[in-house]
Parts: sequence; C-alpha cells; structure tokens
Amino acid sequence: MKTFLTLFVAAVSLIPCAAQPVITSDGFTGPSTVLTLELASPEWFSEQTLIEQDGSEVLWNATNWNGLAPTERVYYPLEDVPGSFQLFFNSDFLYPEHVSTHAQAVGAEVIEAPLPVEISDGFSFFRNEESGYYATGTAFNLEGFPVITRNDSVERIFRFPLTFGDVDSTAISYLTSVPFFGAYGQSGTRHNTVDGWGELATPYGIFNTVRVKSEIALTDTLYIEQTGTGQSIERPLQTIYYWLSPDVPGPVLEMSVVEGNVTAATMYVDDSVLSTRHEIISRSLGIYPNPAVAYINLDLSNDQPYTISIYDISGKLILQKNNVSGRIDINALSPGVYIAQVSSKSGEAFIGKFTVSD
Repeated sequence: MKTFLTLFVAAVSLIPCAAQPVITSDGFTGPSTVLTLELASPEWFSEQTLIEQDGSEVLWNATNWNGLAPTERVYYPLEDVPGSFQLFFNSDFLYPEHVSTHAQAVGAEVIEAPLPVEISDGFSFFRNEESGYYATGTAFNLEGFPVITRNDSVERIFRFPLTFGDVDSTAISYLTSVPFFGAYGQSGTRHNTVDGWGELATPYGIFNTVRVKSEIALTDTLYIEQTGTGQSIERPLQTIYYWLSPDVPGPVLEMSVVEGNVTAATMYVDDSVLSTRHEIISRSLGIYPNPAVAYINLDLSNDQPYTISIYDISGKLILQKNNVSGRIDINALSPGVYIAQVSSKSGEAFIGKFTVSD
C-alpha cells in the first residue's frame, strides 16, 4: 500500500505548479497550534537531491520519505505557562521587546550546555506578528529556581511576507546565568534566503511551497563558576532548509545540514490537510518515438485538448504547451531524460518518460 501511495503521489505531483505562494503571519504558528510531525529515519538522510534543487517552479519529490513514529510540537498560549515566566514574556510595561504570543514546551534541549542537575518546566517563547516570526527567549526551572533568558537580540526567524528572492539577516545573542553552574550563552547570525518555490510532494499530500535556506553561524560561550574558567567555541555552520506552505501553520519539511551531511529532518504529517489533487486519475502515457529527436507523439485516447508539461529529471519545468492533441515539437530540448505530464480539464492526468537523443 505504501509503495502504491508513493508512486501515486509522485505521478500526481507532476501537475504544473500553482501560483507562487506568499507566507504571511496569518495562519502561521501561534497559540494552541499543534503540529504533527515525523522524524526521518537515518536511512533517509542520504537523499540530497531535495537540497540541491532551487529556483522557480521546482518539483521537490519527497515521496520516498522514510519516517519514524509521529510526534507532536505543541505551542501554548501565554496564560498556560507558569506565572513567573509570564512576567518576563508577557509584559508590555516591563519588557516590551520580549512580549510573546505563545510558547513551546521543551525539555533539556532548552539549553545546550551540559548541566550538573536536571531542568523542568522548560519553554521557548515566540512572537508571531505581521512583520515576522521571532524567538524572544527561554525559561525553565532548575531545582526550584526559575532561570529566565531574554534574548539580547530578539531573533527574527522569518521576515513576513516571505516571497521568492527575499534575503534577510538577524543577530542571535543571549547569555544565561545558571545557578550552581555559571553561565552559558550564544552569539551569531541567521542569514535567510528564499531560494525556491514550487510543489513539495510527500506521502501525505502535495503542497505549494516556498523554500527558505537559513544559514546559522554560532559561537558558544561557557563559564564554569567553580573553576573560574571560561571558553568560546565556534560551531560549524548549520544550514536549515524550510519548506513553507500557506496551508500549513509551520514547516511542511525541515532539513538540517552540517558540513554537507543531513543531521536531522522532520515532515508534517497531519492528514487533515491533504491535497485535493489526490482525486485526479493518473494513467501511464505512451510516447513515441522513444528515444526522440525533433518531435514526440502522445498516445491519447480521445481528441479533447490537453495541457502538456515537460520536466527534466531533477523536476524543473522545461516546457509547457496548451491545447495539444498529439504531436509535440521538442527541438528546443537538449539531449537527456524527460518526464511528460499531460492533463485535461476533466481531471485526467497521464504520466510518461522519454529520452531526447543527439
């Protein structure tokens, strides 16, 4: 069944891309958002073709996704977090720059330094507003002591509206004083480029998306109170790729890359947002001659007008023609392997592959 679904979605995903999407604050992550996600199986990390594809009208084919058990990412309204935390992240009077709209419950990853004791009630705080999506700080309890970290530079994760070609940079800076330990902080930059838009095909649906390439350069600062020593450690550059859709309140797909290797990936799997395109009937398309040189003939069952879209093997749209019925001129195509998708107004879709010879 999974093999059939993978092939089915991959075929339907060759339908021409919709209009270029724009990501705004409306409908993005906010209070009471719950994202159902899957972590990728390590075997899937070797798939690099998604990362390499950028530009306009891209087809990102992630139907080979190999996921583990689903997990949830829950975002709480500010009134649902401890009152001692609200004082720092929900006060226009005391800390207006750090006013937040919601918080994500987190565990030990709220602070990345090795601590001698366990933490509890950890939250990361965010603000979703018209100008962007911001990380404002973190808070947790350490053996009964509240530890509050307000970001010295409120980090802009995304600047809204997000459209293809946008470039944005923001500073990352915070320092946390940790009782019984010392201090831990980070400083650096996040540089975002919206480097592509098109359709992302997954086993759970097809989504019209923009992709954000986010390059994060960080330096860790660590101070140990007992020894009176400290050090700074520069981290390797981390690149996170986000595929964002107006129809999903968070990333549909997120991939983290360090030194050329995928280190983590998550996919949105909430089946309440499935593409209506699954209703389209997809059939095999006969193409001849194959290999071809100057033209191809399409083996279609009737004379109604069709739209043909021809993609290269990476999924980039190369040629599109309307009102076709049989023979197609391919003189403009370079030698190589291509995928043809033919669709009609009645909802039929035909998929075929052919080769252009020298």
